Amino acid sequence: MVLVDWVMTQFGRGTYLEYPYLLVGLAFWGVAVLQLFCASHGMRRTGPWRLLLAVPVILGLATMINVPEIAPEDREGLRQVGVVLNGLNSFSQEHGRFPSTAAEMEQRIPSTIGPSPYRNRGRPLAHRVVLISNATGPYSGGTGDQPGVLYYSVSSDGKEAWIVVTQLDRPVGGKVRFTDILTEDGFTTSLHRQVSPTWPAN
Repeated sequence: MVLVDWVMTQFGRGTYLEYPYLLVGLAFWGVAVLQLFCASHGMRRTGPWRLLLAVPVILGLATMINVPEIAPEDREGLRQVGVVLNGLNSFSQEHGRFPSTAAEMEQRIPSTIGPSPYRNRGRPLAHRVVLISNATGPYSGGTGDQPGVLYYSVSSDGKEAWIVVTQLDRPVGGKVRFTDILTEDGFTTSLHRQVSPTWPAN
C-alpha cells in the first residue's frame, strides 16, 4: 500500500503528506522476502537451521510494534497549534485579551507559520492562520481544499478564542477534514481559550 501511495504522489495531482513512501515500501518488501526465505529454509532443514523459523515471528512482532511509530502522520500540525497557543498566551498576558486584528496577530502569530508537511503536485504548502473576528464560537464553515490551515476565531471583546486546524483524512488522496486534538477532556476538533481575569487589561 505504501508503494501505491508513492506512485500516486509521483503521478497524481492531489495533495499528499510528505513522507518517504518509496523507502518505507521497499523496506517492508525486504522484510517480507526475508521472512519468506527464513520460513521456507527453516521448514526444509533440520538441526540449527530450525532456528530460522523464529526469525519471521520476531520480525512480525517488531513490525507490529514499530508500524504505528513510523506511519505517516501530520505531527507538525499539532506542533504549530502549540506555537499559536504560546503566541496567544504571550499577547493576552501583556494586553489582557487575545489579538483581534491582523496587525495584532502578526505581533505574535505570523499568518504563515512555516512549512507544512503537505505538498500539492510536488510543491510544498505552508501552514496558514486565518483570523475570524467577532466570533461567538469556533469556525464551523467548510474545510476548504488545503490541509494545514489553522482557523483562529476571537470574540468581539477579545476575551475568548477558538482554534480549529485542518488535515487530510489519509496521507495520499485524502479529503480535508478538521483535526482531532487530544485534550484533558478527550478528543475535540476545536480548542477553546479564555483570558484569565487576573491578567492586566490594556
